[in-house]
Amino acid sequence: MFGTRALYFKSDKIQDRLRKLKKRKSDTQGVREYPTASFLLRLYQQGKQISQIIAYIWRWADEDCDEYKTQREVAKQLKEYFTGLEQNILIHRSIKRLFEAGPSTNPKEWELLRAVFDIPKDGDIPPGYIFPIFDEFELGKNDRHGYFFQVTPNDFNGGLMDPHANSPEFMRFVIPYPPCPVFGDTTVKKETLEKWIKNRDSKEFFAANTYIPTTCC
Repeated sequence: MFGTRALYFKSDKIQDRLRKLKKRKSDTQGVREYPTASFLLRLYQQGKQISQIIAYIWRWADEDCDEYKTQREVAKQLKEYFTGLEQNILIHRSIKRLFEAGPSTNPKEWELLRAVFDIPKDGDIPPGYIFPIFDEFELGKNDRHGYFFQVTPNDFNGGLMDPHANSPEFMRFVIPYPPCPVFGDTTVKKETLEKWIKNRDSKEFFAANTYIPTTCC
């Protein structure tokens, strides 16, 4: 399995190495792109955003204080994308609607994402954040290639895996969506979830608390 939590521990080293290489090359040859590093950093950022969406659902979906009814409604709607929007729509397809949402696509889903990431209407997207979270190639638009998104309720860590033998997709993208643990000192606190949801540090791609799901991407 590729892309588990262990890969995230290398993110700071990858960023540091990339900065050094770009600086060295720019002195003589101009700035050079490094596809492998770019691929990994994109995976890190995509994974962070999905993790923050799940954290938002956990924090607000069962909130019983009416002061936060807006957050509660957003969280409940987001939950449906991970569990299936409708009985006859596969989760693989329903979650794609969320992942392809952006300022100019899927307005309903984009409003939900704006709420999660606190993006003002017609405002700037936070630096380093990706919307839509996945591009047309990754989503397999038109030809069904790209990622097959698989949501698992049995793990706190995801991964990138081989595709099913007869699947047109190139790779399985496993997203962890386990039951939310009981909030507390030995698991995760509401305040910890809120802090992670608001995290915009470009060097932090996963939550320190291991109960907060880390997606493979």
